[in-house]
Amino acid sequence: MNYHLQITVEQAADVDRVVEFFEGTAYAPRLFDERTVTLFPPDRISVGLARREVEIYLRVLDRVHPGVGATLLA
Repeated sequence: MNYHLQITVEQAADVDRVVEFFEGTAYAPRLFDERTVTLFPPDRISVGLARREVEIYLRVLDRVHPGVGATLLA
């Protein structure tokens, strides 16, 4: 499967925290621009499952780094 997901971060100052957080997951993060992070999911995972997992990770991110707002783009 060849696709990626993107998340937007509310404040550019928090992008490094988001990238660092996702580096600890199977989703290889890459900075797209000052407020957008591109995530490359592990092989052989469906888009639907990847989106659900990233949503869960974003909830964990909110608990670990309160106030860091990040949203999965459609």
